[in-house]
Amino acid sequence: MKYDHIPGPPRDSFLFGHAQTFIKENQNGRNLHDKFLQWGLVGTFNERAENLMDELTKLADCKQEAKMLQLVNRVTLDVIIKLKPRNRPLVKEVRLACQLLRDTGATWVSNRRAAIQNGENVPKDILTQIIKSAGQEEEMTKEDEDFMLDNIVTFLIAGQETTANQLAFCIMELARHPDIMEKAQKEVDAVIGMKKEISNEDLGELIYLSQVLKETLRLYPTAPGTSREVSDDMTIGGYNVPGGVIHVFDSYVCGRLDKFFKDPQKFDPDRFHPDAPKPYYCYYPFALGPRACLGQKFAQMEAKVVMAKLLQRFEFSLVPGQSFDILDTGTLRPKSGVVCNIKHRSNQMMYLRGLVGTFNERAENLMDELTKLADCKQEAKMLQLVNRVTLDVIIKLKPRNRPFIKEVRLACQLLRDTGATWVSNRRAAIQNGENVPKDILTQIIKSAGQEEEMTKEDEDFMLDNFVTFLIAGQETTANQLAFCIMELARHPEIMEKAQKEVDAVIGMKKEISNEDLGELIYLSQVLKETLRLYPTAPGTSREVSDDMTIGGYNVPGGVIHMMEAKVVMAKLLQRFEFSLVPGQSFDILDTGSLRPKSGVVCNIKHRSNQMM
Repeated sequence: MKYDHIPGPPRDSFLFGHAQTFIKENQNGRNLHDKFLQWGLVGTFNERAENLMDELTKLADCKQEAKMLQLVNRVTLDVIIKLKPRNRPLVKEVRLACQLLRDTGATWVSNRRAAIQNGENVPKDILTQIIKSAGQEEEMTKEDEDFMLDNIVTFLIAGQETTANQLAFCIMELARHPDIMEKAQKEVDAVIGMKKEISNEDLGELIYLSQVLKETLRLYPTAPGTSREVSDDMTIGGYNVPGGVIHVFDSYVCGRLDKFFKDPQKFDPDRFHPDAPKPYYCYYPFALGPRACLGQKFAQMEAKVVMAKLLQRFEFSLVPGQSFDILDTGTLRPKSGVVCNIKHRSNQMMYLRGLVGTFNERAENLMDELTKLADCKQEAKMLQLVNRVTLDVIIKLKPRNRPFIKEVRLACQLLRDTGATWVSNRRAAIQNGENVPKDILTQIIKSAGQEEEMTKEDEDFMLDNFVTFLIAGQETTANQLAFCIMELARHPEIMEKAQKEVDAVIGMKKEISNEDLGELIYLSQVLKETLRLYPTAPGTSREVSDDMTIGGYNVPGGVIHMMEAKVVMAKLLQRFEFSLVPGQSFDILDTGSLRPKSGVVCNIKHRSNQMM
């Protein structure tokens, strides 16, 4: 393009920027705001949502109540224009008079344009987007100025309070339905994991969260009605409708009629499941037809980013004693303000759901090594190879450091000292913006906010988590994999059945998803049966606090009584045939955890792709 050297989206004219694009979009009946979304507002949604997460973190740390309606109102306003705190009271006055709103908008535009021309660091809000995309750095005609001002005023009136109210109602309903909140959190964990930046692709995969937000708007359409003027006399449904009359359509009423929705007072996101019947002409929170809400996609994206981050990081519950009444001030809002208790979510499941990509990456490394061995027709020492995979999931070490692991296992203090060094080095790399491995060490540091200064207690807690993963999560999983490979090689008919399941679920895919793992039922059975015969941690202990009788035996109190692989196996079964090198024993070596004494040395060959 001719003006590609100028920052921002592609422009039509040096002087008038994107004005021609705006005119064409309007003349062709297309949604101008879709253009803005194409030009990159997801980053803005992420940034403003992060500000909300920071505020909620402070409240959660101090165990203070969170006035959610007030907080989400700040987010949705800041997306449109980032105001300094001292200017917020002005917003109430702006709402009182349209002329004051336009005058104030013109002042904001003028000040922001001057800041852009002076090279100042300006917020990435919609005001900046509109000015840059319309080429407002240069002189404009009065008509162009008015057109641009119309856009910013439209966003301010229609795009701020309405989205904030939807978010508040959504939070209120999720807090009232913990089962729905849990399901939404599981989806967020599976799609986003521990990521801070949510992409357009991520938003497309948050299907259930979309259903939750749509169901919120069915019960609580923040703009509860719309109107249309019928130009000519007509008959609709047997009724004579005179021309020249304005007709009002109430989306609040339609959304709560049992004529259109079964059990309409119930909050049920599955009404909007992709396979459910579509509620045509009875669900229209953004109106319908060519004059539907211009900001529909904008509002849906913004609400989804904020809710995804909230579900990713926090548990929230309603402070008792609030009503669920609705306040109608032209737009609908929760009368109580949705006051919540906020606490940080446990990171354990977030680690696991967010690590499927890491499991895939490390398993691919193993597949590459096995490919070389198969091509050269060399034997594969499977126990040694799977040990590398399970260690690399926890911390990706350079090859020259691998011999050090044996020493680490010898002494607990050395392990903690070494872990502390790894943590320190990785944190420094993250702070310096270096490209770091996506392993558990990185996940722990990022999720615990290790980029900032921490107390000694926080350091110890984080180090405990990492050392626990290193001790309990590496060798045991490697040994389970080795035993599983050994047993499959001894039972070709079971291997064949597992391979057929893998072919049916995964096919030729390289990336295995959480959903794929859930469908690998027989492979789960194989892994469980492996652990029945070869529990890699063969015993555990519990202390009985009081005297009791169990099965007719007196058990004295105060006495201690004796009592993590699917991705790797799926990829292995998907791509290779393996058989045991003859002459190996099937003895078990007990070194605290159980491992195959022989090391499970296999002959490896590529599977025929024809059957796959």
